[in-house]
Amino acid sequence: GMGSASIRHDLNPSASNCFPSDARVLLADGSQITMDRLSVGDHVRVKGNKYERIIAFSHASSQEPIIMVELTTSTGDILTLSRGHHILTSLGKLTAAGDIRIGDMVVQSSSGNSSMVVSKRDIQKQGLYAPHTESGFLTVDNIVCSCYTTAFDPVWAHRFMTVAAKLVNHLPLATSVSSFLSFSSNVYNVASTILCPY
Repeated sequence: GMGSASIRHDLNPSASNCFPSDARVLLADGSQITMDRLSVGDHVRVKGNKYERIIAFSHASSQEPIIMVELTTSTGDILTLSRGHHILTSLGKLTAAGDIRIGDMVVQSSSGNSSMVVSKRDIQKQGLYAPHTESGFLTVDNIVCSCYTTAFDPVWAHRFMTVAAKLVNHLPLATSVSSFLSFSSNVYNVASTILCPY
């Protein structure tokens, strides 16, 4: 169809760890905000009633159309994310969205209860956002997700981002911060590409 050439399936790593522009997170003041309005430093719900600040984005673009996975749960929550992005299952395991099956149990953030996945489909979305928190968890559309992806082992990715964030916190100038963040983001993308070239 027209323009379909510009729609990517998220096979490349830079796109495999993202949420769309309209995915929602919960701020510490109780308000909801979409990914495209989220900033480094915002305090967001991660898991249960715990809130942490966003320490970095490894990807942030509002322009790119992409095919993502949409999961609907028995409690009516609808989560959309790229297929390589990890979700926390009720067994405490991190599972890539693309590998989640109907009947799998995910964790609903507001209640802390398990919620069954009742439908799964591919959907075209706009935007690629990959925020990171200190714990490596993030509640998106009321479902507990990981900040990480199949492109990068979650444990190592988390260690890397934590170190990057600590270094950033010790740099005195805002310019250093932004240049370091772009540097760490580049390292992350390079590592992802090496580990997951397809």
